[in-house]
Amino acid sequence: MFVEDDGKIDDLDVIYFKQLIAHEYIEAKLMEKGVNFRSFINPDSIYAFDIGAHFLSTNLRKGFKIDPFGQLEMPPKINEENLDNLDEIVEYYINLLKL
Repeated sequence: MFVEDDGKIDDLDVIYFKQLIAHEYIEAKLMEKGVNFRSFINPDSIYAFDIGAHFLSTNLRKGFKIDPFGQLEMPPKINEENLDNLDEIVEYYINLLKL
């Protein structure tokens, strides 16, 4: 985080916090449905057929972008303003993975 010496939280801190909340929420919801945190076979796998909830969730280094490894249809874009559509994204993955 980038909290200044004066103790104030800047706009970038707010963006990073929202990204973290979105990532953890999607990841946790997928794990509740039975998706492993990371691949059961290979924890560092990035292949579409062998992934876990961590890789399916938002990527903090890419902002709010979800990168589901070249799927034909992309998941809904996260509403960056208030994160009110995270359940819609979770539902997308539930349907995609037939959970």
